[in-house]
Amino acid sequence: MKKILFFVVAMAAIFAFDSCKKSEVSPTDVALQSMELLKNKDYKGYAELVYFADSITSDSTKLKAKKESYASTLEKNFKQKSEKKGDIKEYKVMEEDIKDSVANIKIEVLTTKDQKDTMDVKLRKDANQQWKIDSKK
Repeated sequence: MKKILFFVVAMAAIFAFDSCKKSEVSPTDVALQSMELLKNKDYKGYAELVYFADSITSDSTKLKAKKESYASTLEKNFKQKSEKKGDIKEYKVMEEDIKDSVANIKIEVLTTKDQKDTMDVKLRKDANQQWKIDSKK
């Protein structure tokens, strides 16, 4: 009887532990999240998804400045692009190429001016094994 009780308690603990594990976010999830942020013109939010070198991430002041600079540049570039092609209206994943700690997600974008464009979202894992957008194109 003790063995059965021990087995039941052990199995319950295993299932409880397994259900508490954080589900892994895929590179495609991050790429789609980044597209939604661009669609909503949330450039600071986008900058939060970008990978920056460990030498920058170890210094919170440098990291904050780098993210602000990145967001500012991204906003400027997307304003110019949206004047020509329109804002992002819809997007969908066309291809996924995931290899170990790097990924390339090809996304088709439809703009408000009914133009189709393709974007490659390049990603890599950071030191914490989280998928981030690779800032080096």
